[in-house]
Amino acid sequence: MKRLLLLTATLFATQAHAVNLSLDLRGDLDAASYNKASKKPDNTFFTLHTARVDLKGEMNEELSYRLRFRLNDESAAQGYDKLSNRVDYAYISQKMEGIDLTLGKMLADVGGHETLQDSINLYYKSEANKALTGDYKDIATGTVSYFFPIKYMTGAKIGAKLGDSEFAIMGFNNPDTDNSATTPQSRFMSGAVFKGKFLDKQLQPVLSYHQVSYGSEAAAADPDHKAQLLAAGLKWDADSFYAQADYIDLKSGPLLVTAVKNDLHIQTTVAEGGLKMGRYLPKLTIESSVVKQKPDTGAELEKKFLGGGVALEYKPFEDKNMRYHIAYTQKTAQQDGADDKIENHLILGFMLSVK
Repeated sequence: MKRLLLLTATLFATQAHAVNLSLDLRGDLDAASYNKASKKPDNTFFTLHTARVDLKGEMNEELSYRLRFRLNDESAAQGYDKLSNRVDYAYISQKMEGIDLTLGKMLADVGGHETLQDSINLYYKSEANKALTGDYKDIATGTVSYFFPIKYMTGAKIGAKLGDSEFAIMGFNNPDTDNSATTPQSRFMSGAVFKGKFLDKQLQPVLSYHQVSYGSEAAAADPDHKAQLLAAGLKWDADSFYAQADYIDLKSGPLLVTAVKNDLHIQTTVAEGGLKMGRYLPKLTIESSVVKQKPDTGAELEKKFLGGGVALEYKPFEDKNMRYHIAYTQKTAQQDGADDKIENHLILGFMLSVK
């Protein structure tokens, strides 16, 4: 199937004039280490962090399309959209009078700049980013999923251009059913986002709000409950440096954990910056997160996460989108009555993007 898809994309790209086909690769040597309280063994391995093919094209000046799929491993779940989880984008977009209409699988515009940016450039993930791009469990037992991967979702989006800025409203499949279509879907996920660009596109605020009901789509959930995903971020992107900061507030639940309904609340503040020095780009990331789990009966649980990372990227060829990188990250999990758990990563690798 993968070979057939690659062959089809290649043949299509050679026959159409307004088509761009690119290959993105990132490979790492990841040395992970943990302190004694983490109760995890150290682990060093080679990994293909990213391996994907991206097809973009235009039928005419008004209609464009995109298909991007990853060659990385995936879960066995398949939702109502019938797409492999490897597919990030599979959409058409039409420019109409003052608005853009996008249909298919696309970026859901959740989270701040950290989540919106390409993961190929990330070495460290905040807790909010983990919740928006992965299967995030409760902190009491680690067995009940409160959040699902929702960075890319299937649905519809209507966007209006405001100069260089954009305001969009959207509706998507419920994250529960998009990851596993085991129950009928009765409620959609909805959202709105403002992505600004001011002062020659250097000042870039982002505000987003998404809401989803985990009613009949989630086992043992409150049918009237609505999870709320709020993010606010600000970025300054200049020729010589960039700096960004995000605040993300995620509320979910109540779901059953050990026969008691629990709410989960994630609050994350994360900042990142980089100094552009010719072919070198040193980067710094800092995170502070609080995860609270509140049961209907019993004491509230709270877990704090502090961490960040430093990285250095080097481009050996000035006119090519290729780099080598080295990064070091550390995350500490703190909880009352327990020793701090510390996770470290030393990452050495490369990134290549060719068209």
